[in-house]
Amino acid sequence: SDYSISSKTIAALKNDPLALGNFLKNHLVSGKYMMDDLRINEMMLDSLAGEKIRVNNYLFNKVITVEGSQIISPDQLASNGVVHLISRPILLPNGTINDIVSTNTNFTTLKTALETAGLSNFLTEGPYTLMAPSNDAFNTLGSGTVQKLLARPDLLKQILMYHVLHGTLYTAGMHSGSFHTLEEVDREKISPVFLGPVLVDGSRILMRDISATNGVVHMIDHVLIPSSLKIEINTL
Repeated sequence: SDYSISSKTIAALKNDPLALGNFLKNHLVSGKYMMDDLRINEMMLDSLAGEKIRVNNYLFNKVITVEGSQIISPDQLASNGVVHLISRPILLPNGTINDIVSTNTNFTTLKTALETAGLSNFLTEGPYTLMAPSNDAFNTLGSGTVQKLLARPDLLKQILMYHVLHGTLYTAGMHSGSFHTLEEVDREKISPVFLGPVLVDGSRILMRDISATNGVVHMIDHVLIPSSLKIEINTL
């Protein structure tokens, strides 16, 4: 599913004029930015509410997104600027990738794994894209395997780095093909495939496009194992 604005949040905004004003101001930037001005990938704009807004330009799909929301009807000229119609409301990040993992109860096992592998601080840098296995995803490995991996930080680090991509890759920018991960042993690549729900190396994306200040998080339903490590994992 999409990480999008909930009916509960909409109701709360209606009852809080100040919060609603800031929410709307985060859809406004000073100046006149035409579509051609937004073709710089990882461009950061300042909203009228004083927040940073990330723009991504995905050349393969010919798509431009604003915090993951796709511009679907650009360059609607007005007397005092320009309007770009987007696919959903802009939701600003609630911290870094590491903050999202640390505060989301679906990621408690992942949080422990990242800490054990010494990668927590790494996920405050970026921009990165994290394919984040849920607690249930780790459970499919079996508790015995998870415990053995936690006892092998070196191996665990290689597996976790296979879930991280350079740059901010929202689902609007994904396409069938391979994307390099940060797993350095043999420059392993993961392959998003489109069959109904977005699949990544056979793992389904359960919650997509969770914006972070340093990238984006997608929650997936299986732990991704690099082909070079599968035999070693099976013999743990």
